[in-house]
Amino acid sequence: MFDTRRLLQNRVPQITSSIFLVLGIFALGFWMRRRHETTQLLFFVLSVLFYVRNLHYYIEDTWIPEDWLSWLTVNSLGWIDVVVYFFAYSLHRQRFKIMERCLIGAMLVASVVTLPLKGFNNSLALFAPLAYLIFTGVSFAVTFLLSVVAFRARSIECGALAVVLWINLG
Repeated sequence: MFDTRRLLQNRVPQITSSIFLVLGIFALGFWMRRRHETTQLLFFVLSVLFYVRNLHYYIEDTWIPEDWLSWLTVNSLGWIDVVVYFFAYSLHRQRFKIMERCLIGAMLVASVVTLPLKGFNNSLALFAPLAYLIFTGVSFAVTFLLSVVAFRARSIECGALAVVLWINLG
């Protein structure tokens, strides 16, 4: 039972994260040849963020202090939301500049406020639930907006993305 749990809890996230990262590196190579294909660059960034997000599942002894590792894994989730939004907006071929600025601004604030700096009592244990609540609110707003856009566009791809985002949010 221990081996099965270790496989499911540690090895599967490590394998899937690594595969996703390798695919992201291929996408980066593709983007370097075709700079106008911004979705490839976004896929690479998303794969790096996903890899960082899952580090806490399989890293045992790390040279990164635990508070910084926690900061990386918590904030990478919010940045994943931002990158997914930009990926979806590129698929929809629409921009929502106010939403983009709000997303980036909110994530910059969340990232700075939760920094584990010495001399400040900003324990991530206190701020992580608030950060996750903010990420959930942002995800809900973005998913709702993209669902409305997909419904108006009557696009199968955009609709499929909206469905996947709702499943992910759940």
